[in-house]
Amino acid sequence: LTVKKPSRILVNFMGDLFGNWIDPEMSVHSTLPSGKAELTMSLKGWVFTTIRQCPQHTFIFLTKQPWNLIKWSPFPPNCWVGVTITDLLDREGKTPLHPMVGIKAKVKFISFEPLLHSGSLPRPDALAKAFQMAGINWVIIGTLTPASKETLPKLEWVNEIIDAADQAQIPIFLKPPLSDIMNLKRQEFPKC
Repeated sequence: LTVKKPSRILVNFMGDLFGNWIDPEMSVHSTLPSGKAELTMSLKGWVFTTIRQCPQHTFIFLTKQPWNLIKWSPFPPNCWVGVTITDLLDREGKTPLHPMVGIKAKVKFISFEPLLHSGSLPRPDALAKAFQMAGINWVIIGTLTPASKETLPKLEWVNEIIDAADQAQIPIFLKPPLSDIMNLKRQEFPKC
């Protein structure tokens, strides 16, 4: 609330606000920053009230548990909502993007980081359709950290995702060293 310059704020990036153990309707009781009043509301209400009080900022959420995003949707307009996917196919052989279909957010993104895919890939046209159905606006592809030759995903996996994103007309952000290896110009993050 004290930062006035428009900023991108990563929300709970070393944790997961959307974990199965988090109830967005749980009651939160706290003293306001002014110290003059106390307030009780739901966790979701507390988080979203703070976000709405800071319309100059972009709040970026990322989760490995996209099935819980629906409990929080719709998101305020200054939120980006993303899902970390390490494998292009789930146990049933489907793309793990289906939980994003019902999520209402201004920007929805997929972070393939690290891309650890172990099975067969969906065809680029099928993946492009999945991106479009889920309303994905942005695709990020990265390596395991720290990056090394041993931690790089197979380049054909990266190419399949790039082809699918191109078909769906979705910008891609390749993190180093993939951007250097693929010899592609990195896209800048979109402005909100």
